Formats: sequence, structure tokens, C-alpha cells
Amino acid sequence: MPDSPQERHERELRTESIGHYLHAHAKPNGNWKDFIRSNLFAALLIWILGQSVVAVGTFVAFSTKVTSLTEWKAQNELWKSSVESSLKDINKAGTDFARHRTEEQQHDLDKLDIRVDKLETATAHLDVMEDENRRITTDVEELKRRAPPKQ
Repeated sequence: MPDSPQERHERELRTESIGHYLHAHAKPNGNWKDFIRSNLFAALLIWILGQSVVAVGTFVAFSTKVTSLTEWKAQNELWKSSVESSLKDINKAGTDFARHRTEEQQHDLDKLDIRVDKLETATAHLDVMEDENRRITTDVEELKRRAPPKQ
């Protein structure tokens, strides 16, 4: 059965190259006004508008991210500088306190050293303690002699 004119036209369109299609639709009837009214121009215009929307959206998203990153970095630097200044103040206060505290403790130790020296000289030799020690030693030796031998 022979092809209908519409089927033949559709088959020709399916087998035609893209270059021939673009050439046929670029300037229909050789007039620019007809090209502007053509489907190809509408498709190209929609594609260009779509690409421009994507480009603008990408630029806006990028700008937003860069701005937020810049603000975060500025806040982070501000926080970092405040922490560093606080640490310097804490370190200075702690160093001053430690230095004064060390001086106070050294003064107290010097006082105690003097007292210990006085006590050592006062108790250098106690005859009573020596006699007591000798007595205890002799008592222990005597107990050892009296104890029954271990078997």
C-alpha cells in the first residue's frame, strides 16, 4: 500500500540532517521578520533565557555564600582576637598572683626555717632520751635471752 503524503513527509523529516533543518528554518522565505516569528527563534530565545536564569541564579547563590563566608570569617576573627586578649589578661593576672603568692610562701618558709633551726639547736642532745633509749635496748636484749628457743 502506498504511503500517504503525511507519512512520507514524516519519514523525510526523520531522515533529514540537523543542518538541513536549521538551514530551512533559519530564514523562512528569506525574511528576518519571518525568522523572528519562527519556532526556531522561539526555541533559541527560550533556551537563552533559561541559561541566563541559571547563570543569574548561580551568581546570586555564589554571592550569598561568599558573603556569608566573609561575615563568618570576620566574626571568627573578632572572636579569636577577644579570646586571645582574654587569655593574655588571664595569663598576666595568673602570673602576677603566682609571683606574689610565691613570694608570700617563700617568706613563710623562711620564718619556719628559722623556727626549725632554733628547735634543732634546742633539742640537739637530750640526755633523757638517750637514757630511755639505752634502757629500752637493754630490756629488749634481756627479753630475747629469756625467750624459749624456737623449734
